[in-house]
Amino acid sequence: MREGVTTVDPAAAFRVEVPARLTDGRLALLDEADAMVGSTGTTELGGSFTRYRLTPAEALRPGSRYRLRLEGAVTREAHDAAGRSYGPVVHELRTSGERPAAPAPKRRRSRP
Repeated sequence: MREGVTTVDPAAAFRVEVPARLTDGRLALLDEADAMVGSTGTTELGGSFTRYRLTPAEALRPGSRYRLRLEGAVTREAHDAAGRSYGPVVHELRTSGERPAAPAPKRRRSRP
């Protein structure tokens, strides 16, 4: 994965390929509050690679920051069949578009 912040479309899905066969890795998407973003995903193990696909359950919020994180499913590091550890790797993302305005606070009626 590249360093820096990458701009993505709010409707983006993600694919990450690692040149190692990781036996316990996972790909997760986190929002600005460090909360997991609801998503579906797959993992494909090849002879010498692992391919992850992640699709958010709904479009991401425009003009917002996210982190795509490849890590171990049990510990912070992912491992290959020989026990070598990898990771975690974090990729910073920003969605294109303007951030929606925050909802206006509700006004309270004053009592007579």
